[in-house]
Formats: sequence, structure tokens, C-alpha cells
Amino acid sequence: MADQMHFASICLFSLCLSNFLSGESKIPLMNFPFNVGERLEYEIKWSLFPVGSAVLEVLQEDTNESPNCFVLNLDVRTNRFADAFYKVRTSVKSIVDPLFARTLRYEKSQKEGKTQREISVQYKYDLGEAHYSQLGMKDVITPIPNAVFDPFAVAYFVRMQTVGNGKDIQAIVCDGKRVKEVVIRNGKTKKFKFPDRSIEAIETRPAMENLGGVFNKSPNGDLKVWFSNDSKRYPVKLISKVSVGSFSATLRNVYPSGKEHNKKG
Repeated sequence: MADQMHFASICLFSLCLSNFLSGESKIPLMNFPFNVGERLEYEIKWSLFPVGSAVLEVLQEDTNESPNCFVLNLDVRTNRFADAFYKVRTSVKSIVDPLFARTLRYEKSQKEGKTQREISVQYKYDLGEAHYSQLGMKDVITPIPNAVFDPFAVAYFVRMQTVGNGKDIQAIVCDGKRVKEVVIRNGKTKKFKFPDRSIEAIETRPAMENLGGVFNKSPNGDLKVWFSNDSKRYPVKLISKVSVGSFSATLRNVYPSGKEHNKKG
């Protein structure tokens, strides 16, 4: 249970997965499958039991790194039932350049059970380095290429690709300590039924040999993510199987850019 929720909080849609040129021009929003203001809400289950929720949001703001940056937010929390066993209140933020070519900064506030971490990664491309900082620990400096994505932003990078064409998707990912090339393989199309509609989605599966974390402990670990087969390519469903059972996250509510919604506390 602990490993499963830990995976949910730090990697939700971040392991599904390039080098681009960065720039500082105004974001051409109509060219992206996601727009500023988008909010996606998910139900998290461990086996058959609802254990929590997750929210993904796309914002935009001027930062110290660049004007008009994408700001991606992820918030994960367990419900009252799961709180009694393993309470999670974790948030992740990615700052991505205006052309969505590379991550500029990555932050994680991790509160899971007895674990509490405050992590910040600065991607200093002029120096060719990622600077990883964790409260109470010595900073780590890792060499990086000209463009990398953090483990969260890479899910949005995948949404920008054409999935389901039989070609693998590749991305260079850096969490501040390691740099890895992650390969995403396309699978079959599947229909998911929801109370108000059905959604056709394409299966993607990252090559497990390139993944670490909880999958290091699971020789038979498996991760699948389905993206909607349309121009938005929403992450519709995630299923992972690891040593402690199965975990899933299912899309429940979509609020596109400009749509009003009530944020849940």
C-alpha cells in the first residue's frame, strides 16, 4: 500500500512518456492539445478500493526563468479511508518554457506517511547542469543535455505527440539526479465507458528496463496509460501492477481552458 501510494504521488502520468530549441515568444495556444486553464480530475484506486484523488492543472505565468511559462500542477491526496493507513498530501510543480521544449524548474512537496520532503530542481542549461536541492541534504549537480523534461512534464510532452501510429515515442527525462532516455511504445485502442459517454483511447506502455523507483522492486511490474484518441489526447486511464498489487487512476472530470469549475479542498 505504501509503495503504491508513493508511486501515485510522484509519478502520476509522469512515466508515460527530443531535443527541441527553446524560445521566449508568446505561447501559440491553439497549437497545443492542452491550454492554460485546463483542469483534469482523477479517482485513484488500489485494487477495487477508492483511496484518493489527483488533480492536474495547466497554468501560465511570468517567472524568473522566462515570461509566459507553462506552469503544470499536480496534487494528490488520499481519502479518509486511506488516511488511516497511509496519508498522502503531495504536490508537484513543473515550470516549462513557452514553446514547451524543456523544463526550467521542478518542485515537489512530498508528504506521505512519515516521509516529508521538499525538493527543488533547477535546470541550468547555460551550465549544462541540473541542480537538485532537498531540505537538510547536500545539493546534487547532474550533467544534462540541451533539453530535458522532468518526470511530470513529460506526460504533457507525450500529449503533443501522435500516438497510435505504430512508432515509439522517446523522451529525455531528468529528475535532478539521473538522466534517462525513456521509450514509450504504442498499443491497442480501447473504449472506456463512463456514465455520460464512451471514450476511445490508445494504450501506451513505457519500456520497463528504463524505469526505476518502485519498478526496481517488481520484476513483473507493468505500467499502462491510455490517451484519448482525439486532438486533446487526455490521459484517460493509468494502470500499474507492482509487487504490492494493482493501482489505477481514472479520469472523472475535464474542465477545458476557460471553463468555470469549483476547486475541491
